[in-house]
Amino acid sequence: MRLALAGDTMLGRAVADALARRPPQSLVERELVDIVREADLFVLNLECCISERGSPAQKTFTFRAPPAAVETLVHLVVECVTLANNHAGDYGIEALLDSSSTCARRGSPGRARARTSSRRGSPQCSSRAGSGSPS
Repeated sequence: MRLALAGDTMLGRAVADALARRPPQSLVERELVDIVREADLFVLNLECCISERGSPAQKTFTFRAPPAAVETLVHLVVECVTLANNHAGDYGIEALLDSSSTCARRGSPGRARARTSSRRGSPQCSSRAGSGSPS
């Protein structure tokens, strides 16, 4: 099995500004797309929320991407998005839940990840109850 991993992926700030003017596919180099599409599973840590709701947390840096940013994940064939990081809750629980539901709407409820899956290419989101809270 070939695994592709991407850490701390920012789709907010300057990327969000670019998404307002350009299609999501234009933000990623073709060579990168070719490489990650060869993987059997692509897992990406999203270092922002995907939402238009919420208020920024009282911290130095807060990151948020527009809902259209999920199309970048679809273009990259991201199959699993992790949201367990210090910026997922930058705009509150509503924005965190929006991130999960936005990915789920573009994905499917199944967890199939095999190359032969008809769901390949749609980001999957799932949640687990934990003792921590987003900060």
